[in-house]
Amino acid sequence: MTERTQVWFTLRRELGPLGHLTRIEHPIIPGTPDVLYTIKGVTGWLELKKFASPVRCPSLTVAQVGFANRVQAAGGLWFLLGRYKHIWLLYNVEGAERLLRGVDPCPLFSIEGELPLKELLMHLAELKKP
Repeated sequence: MTERTQVWFTLRRELGPLGHLTRIEHPIIPGTPDVLYTIKGVTGWLELKKFASPVRCPSLTVAQVGFANRVQAAGGLWFLLGRYKHIWLLYNVEGAERLLRGVDPCPLFSIEGELPLKELLMHLAELKKP
């Protein structure tokens, strides 16, 4: 089982009971994220990744960040959720752009251990655009 699949299974187990998650297996549009979610009435996109280090994600693509920018420009939510060993990392669009460029990436959180459900929910379901 790939690390990204492990991230998906953990996410589905922990968030599934709190809302609706749809895994996108075969994207038609390049850059389409891995998961579409609705939690507490908020819908957004999640890109799932395996990180090479806490500050490097070689599998993140320009198409994925482009998709993220278009979602954000339309007022939507997009996040990058990944793992490096036992560290969970969450990035918003701006952080993902910095990560892609290799310029001082700044995750919304970097937490070791189990999936930090409280912190994840704070970002996915409770932060709303003004």
